[in-house]
Amino acid sequence: MTRRQALLRHAAELFAARGYAATPTAEIASQAEVAEGTLFHHFKTKDAMLLEILSGVFDRHFQQARSRIEDAPTGLWALEALVEFHFSFARDHRDEMLLAVRDFPYHLVAPGSDGHTELMPKIRRHLGLFVGCLEQGIADGSIRLVPVAETAHLLRSLVIGTTRVTLLGPLDAPDMTRAAVELCRRGLS
Repeated sequence: MTRRQALLRHAAELFAARGYAATPTAEIASQAEVAEGTLFHHFKTKDAMLLEILSGVFDRHFQQARSRIEDAPTGLWALEALVEFHFSFARDHRDEMLLAVRDFPYHLVAPGSDGHTELMPKIRRHLGLFVGCLEQGIADGSIRLVPVAETAHLLRSLVIGTTRVTLLGPLDAPDMTRAAVELCRRGLS
């Protein structure tokens, strides 16, 4: 593991444990056993570290989700597989997903920012997975005619919101994967 990768790993762990705003860069450097100046040699700012962590998790999520649904026989099947995959990915990548749903600083995606250029296309392509499933399902008859853009946003919000409730845990929420899949099946078929 390179020094840069170690810094990112420790940052993700500390951000997940304490929250992004409450984690000083000095502590990240200390955990990685490097000087704080070394951290800033690799990353211009703490935001740059978070941006790289989020960018990486968004890429992995998209690639794995796409491979999970690419050979789906129907759009509804693809949508169900996408929802199931999302919750599985959130369990397997808890720290990074916690950052994405709890600590996402929207100033990182403000128009004109580095994060806008980096993250907005990734957010849009994730939404595109839902759009593609819906369009495929409408075309093959497994999904009834629905307004695609609005429904895609609603479904993406459902999985992100449910992930947030599950990961933040004050309600001790059960695994809601099956319930979310059933909701999609009943509401769209």
